[in-house]
Amino acid sequence: MEILKKSKTSDMQRLRAAGFSLANADRLSQNRRGGALILIGAGAVGLLLVGGIAALSLHSSPAEPRITAQNEQPKPVVVASVTPAELPLEKAVSAAILKAEVERKEAAIVATLARTTAASITPTATKIANPEVTVSAEAPDCVAQLGSYLETRFVKFGVGATFITDQSDVTLADIGRKIAGCSDAYVMVSGHSDSTGNDADNITLSWARADKTVERLLAYGVEATSLEAVGFGARAPLSQGSTSDDPINRRVEFRVLRKKDPA
Repeated sequence: MEILKKSKTSDMQRLRAAGFSLANADRLSQNRRGGALILIGAGAVGLLLVGGIAALSLHSSPAEPRITAQNEQPKPVVVASVTPAELPLEKAVSAAILKAEVERKEAAIVATLARTTAASITPTATKIANPEVTVSAEAPDCVAQLGSYLETRFVKFGVGATFITDQSDVTLADIGRKIAGCSDAYVMVSGHSDSTGNDADNITLSWARADKTVERLLAYGVEATSLEAVGFGARAPLSQGSTSDDPINRRVEFRVLRKKDPA
């Protein structure tokens, strides 16, 4: 209270010196003291509030220390195994398509390797039942085979005859099949006679025998471009020293040639 009195006296002196009347100075001084008391009261209330908050803070439990990033351990990621049946329809379809594509590519790789391996091997022979016997992969020469076959084949005729007997017809049927099966062969059908009679008649007879033989071969399927008839008369006996009327000379024989490639 002593402090307030001194403050009031100081205020009154300053107000009087400023020209205020005594009554006015007293009223103003009271008003200022009332405001000061309000400020003091407000300050006291503020201090009480701060003290209460501090007390509550002291009684509260301490906060747990924050774990820094260095102390934090990564949590393990758990991946649940999902069977195809548990997948959604869209994912299941995608998985099936992917599996089919992988299988297709694997099959294509296997097929490519098989073709490459087969192409790198050049077979020279083919094994058959007996492992020690092989058959050449190269096709045989039909012209050479036909020549060897016809070398000992003849068609025989009677004296002065051009008639083909039944036995000779069987032989010509087999010869016709052989010639027709070899398109590269060109066969010369040669007619011959014995030496009886004059030379002109023998030439004519030998040509007739060759023509009759060609006609029969054509009937058995041989192409006309594969045959040629020629008559030699008695000029080419089958063997030297035979008698002129030896039946072996009244014959038709065959000479196999190879067709020329067209120019």
